[in-house]
Amino acid sequence: KVVIETNPKTEGLFWETFGDHPAVEGVFGTRLEPVIAWHEHLSRPITHKLPFGSLPLHFQKPEGKGPHLEQPYLTAPKKYVRMASALIDATTRPSAKMRVGLAWNGGSVETGWYRRSLTPDEVEHICRSCPDIDFYSLEYGQDAPKVENLIDAELRKHNDDLSLAAGLVFELDHVASVTTTVVDLAGALG
Repeated sequence: KVVIETNPKTEGLFWETFGDHPAVEGVFGTRLEPVIAWHEHLSRPITHKLPFGSLPLHFQKPEGKGPHLEQPYLTAPKKYVRMASALIDATTRPSAKMRVGLAWNGGSVETGWYRRSLTPDEVEHICRSCPDIDFYSLEYGQDAPKVENLIDAELRKHNDDLSLAAGLVFELDHVASVTTTVVDLAGALG
């Protein structure tokens, strides 16, 4: 049996992907809690652990076949894909423009945020340099700079759950990001 312990923000994504699988005994968003009790109720003791960040190693193509994943290993919840699709429909003028998700903040002070992030001026420059692209903010912690072709998806209103971000990433054509959760999310969704 498999038990998945994850950050509360990704619990819904793991439930959507693995929750109904017969080998999965449970999905718990308790990764950040200092004390957990769910392990006391398992049918068997825990014998192995696998960090989320190493999952791509198990889903990638055989050596020499390229760096891309052979298959996605997370599924965006259908409810949130529909919400993201409605958001895109409501915010984008009818056009054939490419839709690109953009994330420009990475980490915290402890993990070198200032080295991993772009300034609002840099984000504005990117957007203004690419007028044929509709950019969607994939930031879930702050407002997007006011630029005509940068659409604020208001993910900060859903900061406790990355499911809407997953739905948006799933619906977009591409994602451009600094090193942050959005990179792992885009890779996991395929």
